[in-house]
Amino acid sequence: MSIHTAKWQMYASNARKKATEVAHELHAQFEAQGFHGLTDFRLVRFEPIDAAALEAVLNWESHRFPWEDTARSKKKHPKAFDLALWFADRLCGLCFAEPNGTKTLIRIVLLESDPDPLHPLKGAVTTFILIAINQYAKQCQSTAIEIVEPLAEVLPHYLSLGFRFLGGKLVLDVDWT
Repeated sequence: MSIHTAKWQMYASNARKKATEVAHELHAQFEAQGFHGLTDFRLVRFEPIDAAALEAVLNWESHRFPWEDTARSKKKHPKAFDLALWFADRLCGLCFAEPNGTKTLIRIVLLESDPDPLHPLKGAVTTFILIAINQYAKQCQSTAIEIVEPLAEVLPHYLSLGFRFLGGKLVLDVDWT
């Protein structure tokens, strides 16, 4: 592995760790404000897409994207950020993103949630994935996140999360706070 590749893997690892910290802090804030009995975000974890994630996605009722190609895509795109979102031992979402050539923009190429309407992070998968992508973008010094070819049925969801159309592209500014 080259030093260059190792640097990008370190960025990805740091982003996953920071996203986990943010999820756990969010749970602590809810409890401090008296909200008890909510989903326990301390059970949320962010991991690379590995054999366990690829096996778990096969248990989904269906999936739209070729997640089994992730390993090959990571070799082809060493700067890519792959993410498996887990709640305890339940895979809830997957994402594959990569910086553009100038690294000013992180492009979300694939993002998918478990189609089970009863999974524990239903309705929050995109938000949690964006927490991790935002952390990766900060590591890369990127200024924006773009959804590549968003599915029409999820456009209202992305817009509700703060994405906007800019030059025909669906983008969100990186949160530097």
